[in-house]
Amino acid sequence: MIDPVDKSRDGSLSRIFNLFFDYGQEAKFPAASWIFIILVYLAGVLVWGNLFNWLQTPLDFHDWGSINFPRYEVVRNALHDGVLPLHIECEKCLHGVTDRFFVLPDVVTTPQMMVLPWIDIGKFIFLDLLLQYTIATAGLLYIRRKFKLSLVAYLFLFSLFNFNGYIQAHYVIGHITWAGYFLFPWFFILIFHFLDHGASYLWVAGMAFLSLYAILAGSQHHFTWMMLFLAFLALSCWQNKKWILTAILFSGFAGAVRLLPPLLGIGAFTSSLGKFDFRSGYPSLGDFTSALVVLRPVTYVVRITSEKLGYWEFDYFIGIVGACFLLFFGVFFWLRDQWGGQRRFSPLLVPTGLVFLLSIGNLYGYTLYRIPLFASERVSARMVSLPLTLLMIVAAVYFQEFLDIRKDGIFRWLAVFSLIPLLNDLYMHVNFWRVNEINGLLDVEVKSTQAVIANHVDPLYLQVLTVGLALTLITLVLIVVLSVRERWTINRLS
Repeated sequence: MIDPVDKSRDGSLSRIFNLFFDYGQEAKFPAASWIFIILVYLAGVLVWGNLFNWLQTPLDFHDWGSINFPRYEVVRNALHDGVLPLHIECEKCLHGVTDRFFVLPDVVTTPQMMVLPWIDIGKFIFLDLLLQYTIATAGLLYIRRKFKLSLVAYLFLFSLFNFNGYIQAHYVIGHITWAGYFLFPWFFILIFHFLDHGASYLWVAGMAFLSLYAILAGSQHHFTWMMLFLAFLALSCWQNKKWILTAILFSGFAGAVRLLPPLLGIGAFTSSLGKFDFRSGYPSLGDFTSALVVLRPVTYVVRITSEKLGYWEFDYFIGIVGACFLLFFGVFFWLRDQWGGQRRFSPLLVPTGLVFLLSIGNLYGYTLYRIPLFASERVSARMVSLPLTLLMIVAAVYFQEFLDIRKDGIFRWLAVFSLIPLLNDLYMHVNFWRVNEINGLLDVEVKSTQAVIANHVDPLYLQVLTVGLALTLITLVLIVVLSVRERWTINRLS
């Protein structure tokens, strides 16, 4: 005879276990789910801290020393002295093509930089990274609520997005302008809203303000990829193409204060003796697949004809489990659903496929790179991060649907145990790419003290900056007015 107490205990354990797989069960244990989410977030902070060796290793190698620290030093001095850093003396940190500070589209000018006079640059960079990580986490939590993802499905999505080899490698070698990557969840939230509810001026405003922040963060690359995705989305949503075009135009004009000045440097960029020529996407589909599952150190190089590119341009390590998760739930389930299923996310197939194809081989170099507006994408392999972010979200959604159907304990335990090698693989990449491990393997570059403000008379440059600022302010005011009037009209009619 079974003891009723033991039976009750078994039932409680079963409910707690199912809490991690069933979004609906969380209403019974709301505190438990939030404790889990907070612990996962804090574990991520520890991962980033470990990757940067808790700022114990000098960030004076590769792009840290030659580009970012000098630029931050310039902004700090400008804020301290109360002047605009219009011109600077620093050949390498502006790529040797100009002394006009704002002509470089990847110069960071976010509002949080106002605290630079009172904080160490290294600490600011790390805290800013944690800010972007937090913004991304908020977006992932919004996606979790929208699609009713369980804690296990959320953990897959959270880990794959925040700790893949792509974002680790770019940040570690000094690509601080990759903050725009952490905006991708919010970009796709806007895309999902567009597909579910149609377009509106409020939606356009959301896209414009998101784009403006990406541009201020120096993430001109990410802004370009998002606009390309929107343009390709118009092919699938032809009836709403006017709204998509409106969003692209407002996004561009909203960032005019930072996008207009680089037009003054086009001549210098194109005549820089090959420095800004197109390099390559992933050499082949096999190379991309290899980048997903093979763990390689920072010293590994990819040879493109006679040129070598650092592996941080191609690294996207997520391990075997992560790759199978994306392939099975993100690709196979998504495509299978288009034949006889709910046809979910079907308008996103074309833009996802096209952006992915542009990241392979020289396709981008033969096409869009020849248009000056898109010539900043010298290494098109970088843009694969946008379609892969969508695949991660889609995979998590179909994975959750699979969990809802397969409620047997064996499969659920298998899902739990598969997290172990996934998290282990992602953390092994941290060990390979920690700044204290790669410091000394890459060249130490110029010191920040070699960058100084050197403003001089430059009327054309000043006029362009003024026009750009005016366009940004006018655009933001206009889109806010249009959004408010639209909401007021809808409320009045309802």
